[in-house]
Amino acid sequence: MKQKIALVTGSNKGIGYGLVKELAKAGYEVWLGARNADLGQKAASELGDQVHFLPLDVTDDKSVTASAKVFAAKRDHLDLLVNNAGIYLMGKDGLPSTTSIDTVKEVYEVNLFGPIRVAQAFLPLIKKSKEGKILNVSSGLGSLGLALDHSPSGLAGVNILGYNSSKAALTMFSALLSNELKDSKIAVNSICPGHVATDLNGQSGHLTVEESAQGIMEFVNRDGFTTGHFIKKGGEHPW
Repeated sequence: MKQKIALVTGSNKGIGYGLVKELAKAGYEVWLGARNADLGQKAASELGDQVHFLPLDVTDDKSVTASAKVFAAKRDHLDLLVNNAGIYLMGKDGLPSTTSIDTVKEVYEVNLFGPIRVAQAFLPLIKKSKEGKILNVSSGLGSLGLALDHSPSGLAGVNILGYNSSKAALTMFSALLSNELKDSKIAVNSICPGHVATDLNGQSGHLTVEESAQGIMEFVNRDGFTTGHFIKKGGEHPW
């Protein structure tokens, strides 16, 4: 069976790093996307011969275009794209009545425009896969239903303008792209990795990177064509 090829953005640390590790263990050839060359190369070297570093700054059109050209010169298709790169500007991003437009723009460049740039640039290679998949790493904080849920299980108390709305927009991008590509049999989905202890949230999450990555792999390994979903461990998130 031909080895599958995956690309994970923002993966020199955190959830992305853990997912690259799990994909390599599952037999994938994995391309580790990161904007910092030193950190990206170090991470790739730690994870073994099946992992290759790909310079990729999701906020930069030229960087994304160049990365796609570099990849296409080495491989003729891409089976799995995981748009993982994301930021939360702790101390700057917050209430919708006070958070600056500049802060919101900065968050959107990574969390929304980044995945759009990368998906568009690599889509020609994904179309050459026998079962192409695009997986956008979102968040329960991007659920409109949970944002209005004031119960103990809801998220109405977490009013973070830039991050939450960027993830809501990302799930919409997934939905619209899945509609566009459904007849091509390319699966496009959003996934919530859970509340994971990473640098993004000051290590405050209750899940480890390894637990989150293993949960994502459960969905990656799922049989059958599944597209247009907002997945969480054990089921689906309300949109």
